Amino acid sequence: MKDNNHFRDHIQLWNAAAVKVLDVRHASLSTGELHPSYRFPASGFIFTTRGSARLWLDRTEYSANRYHVLHAGKGTCLDIYVIEEPFEYVLIYYKASLPLPGPSELLKRLDEQRPFQLQYGFVPPYPVKLLENVSKMQQEWTEVEALAKLHVKTLFLQFVYELLSQLQEQIVHPVKPNVTEQALRYMEDHYEEPITLDGLAQMFNYSTKNFAKLFKKQTGCSPIDYLIQTRMDKARNLLKHTELLIYEVAKAVGYSDQLYFARIFKKHCGCSPVQYKDAARQGKEGANHPYELRRLSIVPVRPQRYIGNNNRYQYTHRGDLHMNKYSNSSLVISMLLSLTLVLSACGVAPNTANSGGNATTHSSSATEESGNSAVSKTTKVEGHRIIKHMFGETKLPDHWNKLTALYPRVADNLLALGIEPYAVSAAYNDKFPPYLEKMMDEKGIKKLGPGFPVNLEEILAAEPDLLVGWSYEEKDYNELAKIAPTVVYAEDMWREALPVLAAYFGKEEQAKQVTADYEAKADGAKAKLDQAVANQSVLFLRVADDELIFFALGDTPVGRVLYQDLKLQFPAGLNPDESGYLSLEVLPDINPDIIFVELHPSEAIEQKFEELTSSVIWKNLNAIKNEQVFIIDHNQWMQGGVLGSSTIIDEVVERLVIDGVKN
Repeated sequence: MKDNNHFRDHIQLWNAAAVKVLDVRHASLSTGELHPSYRFPASGFIFTTRGSARLWLDRTEYSANRYHVLHAGKGTCLDIYVIEEPFEYVLIYYKASLPLPGPSELLKRLDEQRPFQLQYGFVPPYPVKLLENVSKMQQEWTEVEALAKLHVKTLFLQFVYELLSQLQEQIVHPVKPNVTEQALRYMEDHYEEPITLDGLAQMFNYSTKNFAKLFKKQTGCSPIDYLIQTRMDKARNLLKHTELLIYEVAKAVGYSDQLYFARIFKKHCGCSPVQYKDAARQGKEGANHPYELRRLSIVPVRPQRYIGNNNRYQYTHRGDLHMNKYSNSSLVISMLLSLTLVLSACGVAPNTANSGGNATTHSSSATEESGNSAVSKTTKVEGHRIIKHMFGETKLPDHWNKLTALYPRVADNLLALGIEPYAVSAAYNDKFPPYLEKMMDEKGIKKLGPGFPVNLEEILAAEPDLLVGWSYEEKDYNELAKIAPTVVYAEDMWREALPVLAAYFGKEEQAKQVTADYEAKADGAKAKLDQAVANQSVLFLRVADDELIFFALGDTPVGRVLYQDLKLQFPAGLNPDESGYLSLEVLPDINPDIIFVELHPSEAIEQKFEELTSSVIWKNLNAIKNEQVFIIDHNQWMQGGVLGSSTIIDEVVERLVIDGVKN
């Protein structure tokens, strides 16, 4: 830098800043290694003391020998390739800010120039003085006394003074970092981790509003939209090129909730993860993906040292992923199936309608119908129906004794159509929604273990003669089809799923009546809610792992009930079209009047919720002040069938109308 107006401003801002030294650390690296990327947690100086290396600050490359000085701001990504060993350097992290209130002119210059974020490197003409300061700082930093830390601060200011005095005599071209580029790279590298808009803004020393505005200006989309697009791109890659199960893919790209992942995937890719995987195997992928990830020209090119991102899933989770997880169960199934064939050959037909007189025989209609699903169609043949579904064709008999539903929401919709299962698999947490469990107990329906992942031995032991499932992977389907005729559907919402199931079983008129009854109930509840909670915003909040998630209008079953069926007021300031992440810091801006909270059933989540409710931000929300926060039963609300949706309506009316809402 030469002595010009810009450099004088730079010195003036340093002079006015309140400075705190955060860390002083020494590092020594070996020859020939390209060391893992390191992201600056704060602004900092690098002072090299031995050896040589190539360094990258984001995309800018520097050749650093002994006594080379580099500076970078918070969020900068550092890559190092060692040329001559040992390559040693000292990192000095600091935080600098202007005390508030301050002169408006200085604040304006700080915002425009952002001197503590600049990237530059140069060889000081007189390095000895700098080396003395750095060595003393390194020595004093290890001391615990407060006076030693004060001495470090004094030495740091002397270091900065000496650095600037030598810098002004050099021709150095500082690089103002591209924050959007840094954010893009961070999301590319950390897409499997919880990422929020507030967290990104804080990482790069921006306000949330300004960061979002800058990002959208340079990319044409919001940071969270880009993150979702990145995750969907990675998910498609994993679905196409690996044998990972759907829930494993969801975790590998940053979603702890498989159902939420499936909804986001379907919205952005035009089909469910299962359908995409099936199409990819048949060489048909890419036919209907309206939201293909845009590869922005701004995305940085990084040094070529990374293991390909396609294999990231290998490093995301601890332990093995057990790609052949059903190998033992397949052997058991084969043995049991062989035994069944032997018994059949000997004239033994266990659990038929004539075996004890207690089995109930169900029958389906004999008319030819087509379902509403693009992947399902039924054709009547004498004695059975041919069901065309997402995994092929299944001969569904006109009569069966032991229909087994492979997930609670499947049983929910079947019962609504008047079809009584013999057995039902539980949700992933081995529990049934209370409303469904009550019906099952009354009807004597057998309870099985979790439906995800599929427990093939348990299903086989139930001796079903018909299996009905929802969104199973082809691998599971092929094993299930060996046990009994199996039909599946992919539709997530009951309004789409019910007509498909009705077509399978000839229950079209029942489906129409069930839908009409539900609509009438929703209209009646809406009229009551209009009186009780007029103009009051309602937030549905999920507490899961390290995330807060809000549910939008129509991309989840719960969202449909609350905001479409009951027409409750969606909170202003949130995207109504897509559920997403929410940070505690932005809740005051939304400030909902009513909050429904769903907790994943675990001690860790309950502890997180306790921490949330003890925060000052939470306590000052309107909903908390007016005691309008309602903890809902995860198992009761999150199943997605028509009977479950009807139960949600009852509970919302009970909480907000019968119990009363404070206005």
